[in-house]
Amino acid sequence: MKNSGTSFTPLLIYMDDIVVTGHVIVAIDSLKSYICTHFRIKYLGDLNYFLGIVVSRSKSSIYFSQRKYALEIMKDYGFLGARPIAFPMEDTILSDRLDITYLVHVLSGFMH
Repeated sequence: MKNSGTSFTPLLIYMDDIVVTGHVIVAIDSLKSYICTHFRIKYLGDLNYFLGIVVSRSKSSIYFSQRKYALEIMKDYGFLGARPIAFPMEDTILSDRLDITYLVHVLSGFMH
């Protein structure tokens, strides 16, 4: 991360992928330029997908979704065409969560 006065510009790094973000465009561009002078990089544009999370924007919000990741897991294990069944959890909890981590945690307790 880079702190410069009122500007905070974090970098998210995983393997060979880097996400540069922040609220001051000049600071983001400056950091990207600095990285380009020290490393050979390829700029892929605005963030759309990172670590299984789809990122989309509107004028006022940023949305994160793991739907694509969940579908890839279901496909890998042959459950893509499986019928849904009832499970021991409240339906309302799904609207409160952005990811499936909590559901997997609770349901794994029933696996033992």
